[in-house]
Amino acid sequence: MTSLKNQLVLALALVVLVVSHGSVSHAGIKLIGIVSVPGDSNDQSGLADTVGAGTPHNLFGAISGMEHLEGNRYLALADRGPLDGASQFQCRFHEIELSIDVSRNPSVTFRLLGTTMLTTKDGQPLVGALEAFDTSAPMQGRRLDPEGIRIRNRDSVFVSDEYGPFLVEFSPSGRTHRLFPAPDSMAVANLSVDPKEEDAKNKTGRAANSGWEGLAITPDGRKLIAATQKSLLQDRLEENGKKVPGVHTRLVEFDLSTTASTRQLVYTLDTEKNGVSELLAVGNSDFLILERDSEAGGSAVSKRIYHITTNHATDVSQKKSLAGNTLPDGVVPVTKSLFIDLLDPQWTISGPKSPEKWEGLAFGPSLPDGRRVLIVAVDNDYVPEEPTLFAVFAIDAADLPDYRWEN
Repeated sequence: MTSLKNQLVLALALVVLVVSHGSVSHAGIKLIGIVSVPGDSNDQSGLADTVGAGTPHNLFGAISGMEHLEGNRYLALADRGPLDGASQFQCRFHEIELSIDVSRNPSVTFRLLGTTMLTTKDGQPLVGALEAFDTSAPMQGRRLDPEGIRIRNRDSVFVSDEYGPFLVEFSPSGRTHRLFPAPDSMAVANLSVDPKEEDAKNKTGRAANSGWEGLAITPDGRKLIAATQKSLLQDRLEENGKKVPGVHTRLVEFDLSTTASTRQLVYTLDTEKNGVSELLAVGNSDFLILERDSEAGGSAVSKRIYHITTNHATDVSQKKSLAGNTLPDGVVPVTKSLFIDLLDPQWTISGPKSPEKWEGLAFGPSLPDGRRVLIVAVDNDYVPEEPTLFAVFAIDAADLPDYRWEN
């Protein structure tokens, strides 16, 4: 019989779910503008060869993460490259400028300032190729699937890797400094170049291509939080001999001084078809989280940014499984409420040309009137015909009362 405590937990979850599925964004949020960067643009890597099926190795795009530097300057992280890990694409991040002036048309302009290549400690290129792992020493391989990017004190660049999953600390020049290993519950014991085979050979850990997608650093500079894109293998139910994704994903908290994981929290997706794309700190316990489906154009149903709070969430580090739609007795997930529905018609980014992969989130400088800037970036998968988009929103202070970043 379900305990009274668990009934209260379920009631709270139901209330949160009702709030989450609303379609009206906060009144104080306005779209300033959208920058469209042509999909065939070049970066500043200096690479002159091609990879995969003839993709220029210096192609700009596939932005999976964003981070604010200062003023109008940002870091934009490129993902593992074209063909879903079937190419030796060298990993990198870019420094870009998004200049904002609400009095002009266009209100936002883009400029590429530089490209930094990511390497191992000994200077070997990190690549997005599925086969670039070392079975005997997984943490010493060269494969990287970069998804989230955050900085601390301008001397450390942190990147979440979906493959490991790992968190990697880089120097500003792009050289690996240290790695944050995954907790045992998220590590994968049997690696494979075939994602389906890898999932079949493992009973626990992150699912293939569903590792740490989002990354946040708290304003106090003490913690990193990594967000798993979809449910872990042990958090899935088996149907017809196969593990199917569930609605419960996990956020993992790390101590920046020791690299140790300290807590795991539950984030409940609206539907098992969705996944987490990004995480951005608002305060030390409040975050924005980007949740979306994998559909584009008129088929897209869910592209939403939620405001979540971790204050009362339960540490589930010792929970072996969270399979099913109902959480175990006493487990409280993070609370969530709708912040921005990216498919709301008022933003003019829904409909037939709506992009599939809204991926990056970053705050920007405050506007002269005190409103805060929020950048949302699109991963175009290096498709030359598809532009890279940067949507720039202005956020009223009343809509983020716990905001603690100062510029």
